Amino acid sequence: MVAVRNLLAESDQGALETAALAEFYVGRELPREALEVLSNRPSEWPAGEVRERLERVRDVARLLGRQPVDVSSPLLMDAADCARPDLPLWRGLQAAVQGNATMLAQIAPRIRAALREVPAELRLAFVGILADAVDEDAESMRTLLGALRGPGGAITQPRPDQLAARALLLARLARTEGNRAEELQQLEAAVAQGGHSLPALQARIRLAALQFGRPGTEGRQAELTLLDASRTYRFDSLGEEAAVLYAQRLLERGDAASALAVADGASQAALRPSTESRGARLAAQALRLLLVDAKGMALPPPGERLALFWQYEGYATPGERGDDIRQGMVRLLLSEGLSDAALDVARQLTPATLQQPAGALLVARAEALAQEGDARRAMALLRSLPPSPEMHRAASVALARLGQPREAAQELSGLDVLADRQRRAGLLFQAQAWSEAASAYAELLRDPTLESAVRTEATHRLAAAAALAGGKPDVPADLLAADPGIKALLQLSGNAQASPRGVTGARAAIARSREVEKLLSATGSN
Repeated sequence: MVAVRNLLAESDQGALETAALAEFYVGRELPREALEVLSNRPSEWPAGEVRERLERVRDVARLLGRQPVDVSSPLLMDAADCARPDLPLWRGLQAAVQGNATMLAQIAPRIRAALREVPAELRLAFVGILADAVDEDAESMRTLLGALRGPGGAITQPRPDQLAARALLLARLARTEGNRAEELQQLEAAVAQGGHSLPALQARIRLAALQFGRPGTEGRQAELTLLDASRTYRFDSLGEEAAVLYAQRLLERGDAASALAVADGASQAALRPSTESRGARLAAQALRLLLVDAKGMALPPPGERLALFWQYEGYATPGERGDDIRQGMVRLLLSEGLSDAALDVARQLTPATLQQPAGALLVARAEALAQEGDARRAMALLRSLPPSPEMHRAASVALARLGQPREAAQELSGLDVLADRQRRAGLLFQAQAWSEAASAYAELLRDPTLESAVRTEATHRLAAAAALAGGKPDVPADLLAADPGIKALLQLSGNAQASPRGVTGARAAIARSREVEKLLSATGSN
């Protein structure tokens, strides 16, 4: 290195000497130093091969430092006259630092072939970057790590950090394959061989995650290790790793509130600024467990779940990807009777979600129930949906708000749930459809599960509706309350006959109406 630096100094920072020193740093896995050397160059590099060499080493240093390169980089360009065997490697590294695991998995076999031509030290570093992007993909991980086992894969005189890094990668492969014993063995090897290097510290953190939850001192010490690392290295990738593992274990234990707090801290340490942090993804996972699918986990009370969402709602992924969390929140708010708050969240759903029946129905329910909601918008959304009990219930609420109680009652026809039948009868009574209301209340009174207070009110309303309709209710006498006022109303309705026409009929109708009003007042009917 001294000789190369001397050449650079003696040449007054010549382009070839700058490229040579930057390449030296890259070969020793020192991307920051390489980029620093290149940043000291004049504003314009010479044209031709020298310029391309400088651009290539600059972009290799960027990828090695987990920074994406420009799409016009010479590393990513196809050769005009022949196929470039190294091209899959650079495109794979670009995909890795951008978090594009799908593309990386597709070209993993070609990346492995290209890695055979890379020096062993850089090969290990590149595989580490690639493995981070396919952490949950066992097949891609196995393909990429195969490059470390082939010809030239072993480093001649490995440093402690390189020994630990290799063992840590093999431990990750064992984890994705579900081989807990192999994972434990490789992690212990990384700790034993790595000294105080970063890979050794990462191995210690993963060991603590495996020991988390064990009874006695071992489990408590493991939890303290994760907690201490998440705080000590809070704004570093190592702290992110510890916090993510700690939050995952807390989620597995069912402590979603603590997991969200830890994930919130982890989100502040972004390993790759161009991608969403793992802490943020984990916080979104915790919100999904709380609001979408608990996966068997015992959930905290609704009030606590509402508070956790409002505290951490920023982690509900923006756009369509996070709409499942927001829909879960809307459902919870509606179930708790907080319809105006539900409407605020529902109006944040994306147009793509509104095109789905479930999303449209949820928004329509919120619009119909909320005081600030738009009943007409609710009906417009509902008209495009297939019939279902929830669709009819939402339409009933919207129509009632639009001043159409009879049409609202019709939406509930055929629904067998007791609450729906009660509401339908009440809407018919409100619409002054006395004959239909009387029949609805008569049918309601046949239900043996009807509560006493509801039965009393239904009896009063049945008698009133029947009297006003001028007909006798079709209900067994033993189901009706033994109340003199009610019996009088029933008698009145039962004795009702067709009124004569003209002045005589009008006088009879007025007299009968006054008698009904008097009886209704005496019985306390609405």
